[in-house]
Amino acid sequence: MVRSYIFTKYYFKFNNIKLNVGPYEFNQTMSLKQIFNMINNGETDKNIIMVTIPEGFTVKQIAEKLKSLDVIKDSDSFLKEAQEGNFNYEFLVGIKDRPSRLEGYLFPDTYEIKKGMSNYEIINIMLKRFDDVYKKNIKGKIKNESMTLDDVIRLASIVEREAKVKEERPIIAAVFYNRLQKDIKLESCATVQYALGRTKEKLTFDDLKINSPYNTYIYKGLPIGPICNPGLASIEAALNPADVDYLYFLVDENKKDGSHFLRILIMSF
Repeated sequence: MVRSYIFTKYYFKFNNIKLNVGPYEFNQTMSLKQIFNMINNGETDKNIIMVTIPEGFTVKQIAEKLKSLDVIKDSDSFLKEAQEGNFNYEFLVGIKDRPSRLEGYLFPDTYEIKKGMSNYEIINIMLKRFDDVYKKNIKGKIKNESMTLDDVIRLASIVEREAKVKEERPIIAAVFYNRLQKDIKLESCATVQYALGRTKEKLTFDDLKINSPYNTYIYKGLPIGPICNPGLASIEAALNPADVDYLYFLVDENKKDGSHFLRILIMSF
C-alpha cells in the first residue's frame, strides 16, 4: 500500500506525524492521508490484542496470560485443545503421548490476536511461528546424529530455564550434552520445578525425590518432554553447544544477574 519508505519517512517528519505503534486495520480504498492520520491519532484496531509470550513460559503460563487478557474464556479449554487438537506440522510428527504434548512448540513472540479467535486458531498461530523458525534456523542443522528435533527442544527448554545470562547458554548446553554422553543424570533443578508444577526459590531434598518422568534427579537422560517454550537463543545453544568438557555449573551467589561458576567445576569420570 505504501511503496516508498523514504517518502513515508519524510512525510512523517515534515508533517510532524507521530508513529503510534499498534495494530491498525486499513483497506484499499483509503488514501495515504487517511492512513497517516489514523497512525498519528493512534486509531488502532480495537478488535486486535497484542500479546507477548516471554521466552521460557510453559503452556500453562501461556493459557493463564491469555485468560488474564480476556483473549480466551478459560485456561482449561485452551490446555485441552493444546493436548488433543489436530495440528498438522512436520515438527510434531513422532511426538508420543506425554503430559503436555505441545510444550516447547508454542514459540515465544509478540502476536496479534483478534477477539473471538478460537483456542485452535490461537495455538495454530504460535505453532506456525515455530514452523517458520524451524524451517529457517533448525531444519538440517542438527549436527549430533543421535539427537532428534524433540531432543534438541527438550534440551533447549532446560537451557532456557537454567541460563539467566545469554552468553552462558552454549556452555550450559555443553554441560548437559557432556552428562548425556557420559550417562550421568542431568540433575537439573529446572526439571524438578516443572515436575512440581510451581516455582520455588529453593528446592528441598524431598522435592528432588518427586516421582516424575520430568525429574532428572531420578531418571537418566532428557525428561519426557520440554519443560517450557524456549526462545531462539536457547535453541541455537542446544544446536551449537560450546566446546568444553565441563560437567557442572553453580550459581554465583555474589552476583545478582543469575550467572554461574562454569570454568572451575570440571570433573573427569
